[in-house]
Amino acid sequence: MSNGSEIRSGQPEMRTAREKPVVMEESECDARKIHDITVFYNTFFPSSLQSEEYKLKLYRNKSRKPVVLSITANGKIVGLLESWMSKEDPKIRILSTILVDPEARGKGYAKELFLQADEQARKDGESSMWVLHFRDSNKESLEAMYTSFGFTDLKQNGAYKNGEIKWEMTMPIEKQAS
Repeated sequence: MSNGSEIRSGQPEMRTAREKPVVMEESECDARKIHDITVFYNTFFPSSLQSEEYKLKLYRNKSRKPVVLSITANGKIVGLLESWMSKEDPKIRILSTILVDPEARGKGYAKELFLQADEQARKDGESSMWVLHFRDSNKESLEAMYTSFGFTDLKQNGAYKNGEIKWEMTMPIEKQAS
């Protein structure tokens, strides 16, 4: 491809006038994809390291209906989104991870990932609410971004293991018209 985008899942290419890299589902991950996603995740979350086995277990847990999307440019992952239904309440869809490589930020990749995940959640029709959490150290940048996506109701929701404040935001999932 002329723009350096790569499609690894056989999904149709999504193009815009800006020639954004492709958003693709990672729900049927092979060992190489799991490895690439885990390395990408662990590079940017060194205090929350995850193993490839842990990722595989999450992605294959069909009862939680995982949605894993990535954006790849020039053969490397530059954006990742992970979400699944809450164990306690299937009406709640947890937005677990939205991560964009710092060198690729400001191009709309986080929003592109979220819009695709939201579209899938609306099609699925089971969940009625998005819920996400983030650390106090990320509050300034993430609150603004998630508000621009439509999240509201910012509230403190406990603390992480290291004592850092945990923030929560929510957003209704609008059902897709049949």
